[in-house]
Amino acid sequence: FTTDIHGNYFPHDFRHDHWGKGSLQRVHAFVAQQCRHENAGSTILIDGGDMLQGEPTAYYFNYIKQEGKHKVSEICNYIGYDVGVIGNHDIETGHSVFDRFVKGCNYPILGANVISEDTGEPYFEPYTLLYRSGIKIAVIGLVTPAIPQWVPKTTWEGLKFEDIKESAKKWISYVKENENPDFIIGLLHSGMDEGIITTEYKENSTRETAEEVDGFDLILYGHDHTSNMEEIENIHGKNVLCVNPGSHAYNVAEIKLKFTLNQEKKVIKHDINCQLSYIGKLHN
Repeated sequence: FTTDIHGNYFPHDFRHDHWGKGSLQRVHAFVAQQCRHENAGSTILIDGGDMLQGEPTAYYFNYIKQEGKHKVSEICNYIGYDVGVIGNHDIETGHSVFDRFVKGCNYPILGANVISEDTGEPYFEPYTLLYRSGIKIAVIGLVTPAIPQWVPKTTWEGLKFEDIKESAKKWISYVKENENPDFIIGLLHSGMDEGIITTEYKENSTRETAEEVDGFDLILYGHDHTSNMEEIENIHGKNVLCVNPGSHAYNVAEIKLKFTLNQEKKVIKHDINCQLSYIGKLHN
């Protein structure tokens, strides 16, 4: 799991012209290395949003090199991402950029609480299903609804943003009833807590969502750029692991899931092991 890449696609600091830390290039090398040691067919690669804004490379691919597919979608396709969520800084780039990026991705970019004013339905896909080793995993994606506080409506014309907690309740209920998954991941572009709070929404609502929304087995989150692994007890006494590897691909979060099945091949138990792996510097 990566999040908040912010244009750090290559291990070079283009502003100061020297080697840089992190980068999607190192994510690719790290994932390829891990897949040589693990069951590559059971691997899932997930991104938590804010891919399109930040370093000079992001500006160049957004507004200068505009022919063909968005170059960042091609990079992410090459690395092999399976699912991502839209971030507030992705939407900040404007429809002409983020629509082109989403269209170019060979994997779904989620956003269950981003609603089209024309249709009343989610503008992005609300969730996706991933199948690995006979296990059905649902991923529900949500983004901080504070976007109207930061950028003009011209960048998100025709959209509105629902509260994360309320949207999560709705979509968990829908996914459970209609898809019957073995495991549900919440993919949130929203920090742990604090931030902007209004009568309509909270900017950072990962803790609130983990505590008050029953049904997530794991929450992957970002937005606040703070690496963290924390178990939060929900209203039914279930501990939900919440993981944030931090920003700019300095870390990759490795989450290993082990499922126990009964004779009917139904999941009766799962175990989660997680660590943050630092990939910030070159390893010669």
